[in-house]
Amino acid sequence: MIVAPFFVSLLVSFFCVPLLNPRLRRAGIVGKDLHKPCGIDNSEDIPQGRPEVSEMGGLGIVVGFGAGILLATAMVSFFHVFPSVNLVVLLAVLSTVLLAGLIGIVDDLLGMRQWVKAMIGR
Repeated sequence: MIVAPFFVSLLVSFFCVPLLNPRLRRAGIVGKDLHKPCGIDNSEDIPQGRPEVSEMGGLGIVVGFGAGILLATAMVSFFHVFPSVNLVVLLAVLSTVLLAGLIGIVDDLLGMRQWVKAMIGR
């Protein structure tokens, strides 16, 4: 029973990320992968640039995390499975992660300046 929120979070993230990434690519919400080196494809000697990756791929992770926290909240509220867990702490964690996800979405779509993100995180 105690691992149910973890597995729900894992499964929702596991299925949400592959469903979300192609939709983000079709919508044009992509960026260059800065962690892949530029190089040459040795098979045809064609210069290869950095591959494009979806910008908001973390949204699936946030959705999965939210599903796990909401299941844990339901288990505490309705089934009294975790009697030592404080609901205020669970909801504070959920709101913090959702707020960070919202800031990430706004940053990806509108391109926030670095100093604005620093002021928000302060």
